[in-house]
Amino acid sequence: MKVKFEPNEFEVGKEYHGKIIEIEPVIVKPLLQKAEGYDEVFLIKKEENIKQWIMNPETFEKRGYDWNKIELVSLSGLKEYPVGESLNDFGMSKNPPDIYYPEPYPFKGIRALLTLKSKPNRQQITDLGFNAIMPYSGSVDWTGDYISIPKDRPGKVILRFTGDELDCNNNKRDNPTPQEDVDECLRMKLETPEIMVGINLEGSIGCGISGCYESVEKYREEWVKVINKVNYVSLNVYPYRRDWPDPLEKMEEFYNFWKANITVPIIPVIQAHWITVGLTKPDPIEQVKFWFSKGLTGFVAYCWADENKGVRDMQDEWKEANNWARKESI
Repeated sequence: MKVKFEPNEFEVGKEYHGKIIEIEPVIVKPLLQKAEGYDEVFLIKKEENIKQWIMNPETFEKRGYDWNKIELVSLSGLKEYPVGESLNDFGMSKNPPDIYYPEPYPFKGIRALLTLKSKPNRQQITDLGFNAIMPYSGSVDWTGDYISIPKDRPGKVILRFTGDELDCNNNKRDNPTPQEDVDECLRMKLETPEIMVGINLEGSIGCGISGCYESVEKYREEWVKVINKVNYVSLNVYPYRRDWPDPLEKMEEFYNFWKANITVPIIPVIQAHWITVGLTKPDPIEQVKFWFSKGLTGFVAYCWADENKGVRDMQDEWKEANNWARKESI
């Protein structure tokens, strides 16, 4: 707010005693938005994180809104705001059309394949039932959907993220703090507000290391403090290991920890590789069915192949898992 004083002149740097004679309130301009190609206009209340449908032109004009101040945004961007009570000064209010409600789970139907140095071709990706890729080492000949760090790809970027398991970098000099990673995520969101931007972490969160803190516990605690400030989290879970005799039990353990600490949407990165680091051969459909049973009906498969075996070496099994997931997502 603005404050006027009497007298209205005083010397800078000296103590001042005066009489407040007027307080001018700061006028907050309404934020009005509509989705491109749709007619409904919404009042956006960022401080309450809601949108309210202005149901008719009469209500719009009675409240003094300006038709020239309506921002055109994407439907997906507008859907990110939860729906508040509709505004109608000339009758009963009702809810806006269903298309404006956020999806209960925004990643339903995503079946993404993570690629490293070894890359499949477009036909292989399609034949196996994947519908997006998450490239870590350059694009393949793919013009479909991407989960990507950069915003520009040969196809549509549907999700962005800051980097691969940044919580697993134990170099204290180069390792970003959890807040620094979140800050980078928020910066990327300003760059592409229409795309959800998240962070990718190891499933236990903190990777079992101390990172840039004095203990493993403190490092995980700091991640948990800030993790819900981003749009989503992708979490890497590779439960088929020699020292974990029951993969389903281990996935349940991870899920219960996530449920207790994470409120933003989660997309699991599931195991397709084995041979090294004590890993054993995974069961694709067992993993997919487990995560679907928890409502996580989108996933990324790690990985096509590199020095480890991967999807390339279990193509029939992954085709079966993707066909099952596709039918369940309809």
